[in-house]
Amino acid sequence: MDPKTVVTTNYDEFIEKNFEHFSGGKSVHNVCKPKSSTLINDLRSPNRSIVKMHGCVTEAPNVVIDRTSYFLAKRENQGLFQTLSALMTVNTVLFIGYSISDPDIQLILENINLHSCSEHPHYALMEKFEHSAIRHAITKTYNIEFIEYPKGLHASAVDGVAELKGRVIDFRAARGIV
Repeated sequence: MDPKTVVTTNYDEFIEKNFEHFSGGKSVHNVCKPKSSTLINDLRSPNRSIVKMHGCVTEAPNVVIDRTSYFLAKRENQGLFQTLSALMTVNTVLFIGYSISDPDIQLILENINLHSCSEHPHYALMEKFEHSAIRHAITKTYNIEFIEYPKGLHASAVDGVAELKGRVIDFRAARGIV
């Protein structure tokens, strides 16, 4: 996968390091932090962007990790949340390695589903839910379809990505999209 924009709630540098490693050091990407005044400029540039929604370890005092810091982040970075809402409204999002438990993203997805309902879902690659009722409730609330793999077998997530790729190819072919 070669996404133009990656949004992460993690504050480590895992994604940046992987972009650099797998490109042989040739990856050009913007790292967009919550208080960045260049967020829109970075997202609209031809470079890939990594939006670090909860800050970065390189700026530890600004990392979002508890209820108070979540509140302050929303209050102080409204532009970030409006931008993420816009991105998630007009794009299909693939959640990888995310438990759908982050309150900021839950709020954004819920508001989008309330005000800009779409028959086109987002997708999440996750461990299989213990109860189908939980999956169903999350699907209805946030408009997310799940690609599940057996609990604890994270290596099989690769098969889930392959399944999603197949679905996308079939979807496009059925509609004459190349």
